[in-house]
Amino acid sequence: MRAATEGWFITEPLLFGAFLTHRLVARPAVATLRVGEGRVEYAPDFIQALPDRMLEELLRLEALRIVLKHPYARRPASGHVAYLASNITLKEHVPTRLPLPSALEIFGDASLSRQYFELYCDRLVERGAAMAPAGGAGGGGGAVSSGDPAADAAVAAHLDAERGPETTQLWQEDTLARERIDAVIREVEQARSWGSLPGSLVAQILASLKPRLDYRKVLRGFRTSILSSRRELTRMKPSRRYGFEYLGSRHRLCTRLLVAVDVSGSIHDEELQKAFSVVNRLFQYGVEAIDVVQFDTDLTGPVTTLRKRRRRVEITGRGGTRFDPVLAYIDEHRDYDGLIIVTDGEAPRPVAPKNRRTRVLWLFHQESTYSKMLSNVAHIGQAVFLKPDADRESSARSGWRRP
Repeated sequence: MRAATEGWFITEPLLFGAFLTHRLVARPAVATLRVGEGRVEYAPDFIQALPDRMLEELLRLEALRIVLKHPYARRPASGHVAYLASNITLKEHVPTRLPLPSALEIFGDASLSRQYFELYCDRLVERGAAMAPAGGAGGGGGAVSSGDPAADAAVAAHLDAERGPETTQLWQEDTLARERIDAVIREVEQARSWGSLPGSLVAQILASLKPRLDYRKVLRGFRTSILSSRRELTRMKPSRRYGFEYLGSRHRLCTRLLVAVDVSGSIHDEELQKAFSVVNRLFQYGVEAIDVVQFDTDLTGPVTTLRKRRRRVEITGRGGTRFDPVLAYIDEHRDYDGLIIVTDGEAPRPVAPKNRRTRVLWLFHQESTYSKMLSNVAHIGQAVFLKPDADRESSARSGWRRP
C-alpha cells in the first residue's frame, strides 16, 4: 500500500498529504478496507489479492473520500445511505474504471448528476433505501477488469452499498479531523498543485473550506448575545421570597441595536431591499427598537429609530464606501449593545473601534465579497453572508422600496 501511494508525492500532492493524516492499520477482522477515526483499516488478505494497478486506483478513491471529508461529516443513521452517497459522489467527479454507481443509474434523473455528498444523502433518505440496481454497486458499464475474476469480484463486493454498515462504522462527525484535512487542502491551494484532479472536483474541495453559514441563525445568536434587561418593581407579580406582601419584579428588554446600511453606488436596489428586510426580521426576534443609519463614504443622514416594520424608506447617498465613519460613530455613542453593518464589502480595510463593548456583526450581500473581505474585518467582529435568493420571499413581504 505504501508503494502504491509513494508516487503521489510528485503526481498527486493533495492525495498524498491527505493519506499522511491517517495511519495504516491491519485489521484481519475487517472484510475489505475502511477509513475513519484517523485510520485506514484493511484486511491483509484483501489487499494482497489485488493487482497493483487495481490497488492504486482503489486507494486513490479512499484518499479522495478523505479529502472530501465524507468520513468526518454529519451523516444519516443508515450506513447503506452514507456509503452509497459517497460512492455516487466519487463516480460523478472522478474518472475511474471501478464499478461505482452513477447518479443517473440510481435516481434516473440527469439533473442530479455532478452534485455533492449531502444532497445525495438527502435524496436517498427521501426515497427510503439504498437503491443500487441489480448487480451490486450499481456501476459495471466500462468497469476495469484486472484479468483476475476473483480480484474483480472482491473490489465489486467492497464497493457494494450492502457493505455500507461495516465500511462506514468508523464514520462520525469530527471537527478536528476536518481541520487537519483542510490544512492540507490550503497548502495545496497556495501551491496550485492539484495534480490530475478535474476542475469540478477541485471546486467541490474548495467549497468545503467555506463555512456554511445561515445568516438567520447568526442573527438569532447575535440577538441573544446582546440582549440586556432592566429590572422594574410591580404589584402585578408577587415577590418570589415574600409573596404579595412585597412588590415583585419584571425585566423589560432595553437592548440598543444599530444597523448601518451601505447605500453606496455599488449597491443594487435588490440588495438594498434585502438589507432592509433583514432589519424587519430583527423585530421577529424580540428586539423592540432599532436605530438605522445609512452610509457610503460618510454617514448620509441622521439616525432613524424604528419600533416596528416599515414599508418605505428614503435612500440617500450612492457614493463610494468607507466603514470608518460607522465605527467612529459607535466610539462616540458607546451605549449600543450591538452593531450590524450590511454591505457589499467593497471598501478599504477599516480601523478597529476603541469601543469594545458594542458587538459588531458584518453582513455581506455576496459570498464572493465575504471571502475577499473576511480577513479585513475579522479583527472587528463576526462576519456572515446572505445566501442567493435566501430572502426572496421575505424581501417581497417586507415591501421595502425607494419612493
